[in-house]
Amino acid sequence: NMNIETQHLTPDLLTEGTYGDESTAALELFKNLQEVLKDDMVNPSNGHLATSSVNDAAEWGMPASIWPVDGAHYAWFQDKELFYPRPSGSVSATSITRNDLIVDGKDCGKESLEDALRAPSCEVMVASAKFLVVPAGLDEKLRDSLKSSFLV
Repeated sequence: NMNIETQHLTPDLLTEGTYGDESTAALELFKNLQEVLKDDMVNPSNGHLATSSVNDAAEWGMPASIWPVDGAHYAWFQDKELFYPRPSGSVSATSITRNDLIVDGKDCGKESLEDALRAPSCEVMVASAKFLVVPAGLDEKLRDSLKSSFLV
């Protein structure tokens, strides 16, 4: 589908089967993350994962640019890597602490969302009820249209 559309997505990070054959290990990680982020505005119970890598996104289907609608909250690992599977040598699923994560709006001054999105392969957890989904093939055209729509 090469259309820009609005989607209401149900969070599934705490759902058995989301990660297929690796679902049990993934579920353990996201349950631990839920406990770590329970007091934050973004956590696995209300979040979705987005990635800065088109190649990583393609593993889940057609790559798209995701634009939260009606406000959003963000979290990512300080190492700017994947939530799951965690890279070799990184913090394990059972030893994750709040200090391993950046939560947008709470950890101001450490890093910005822009830093995470410019990383080669950073997953970002996004809490938003609605998203504008722009297929990767239309992303540049949308950006150009937005830039030309504003007087600078």
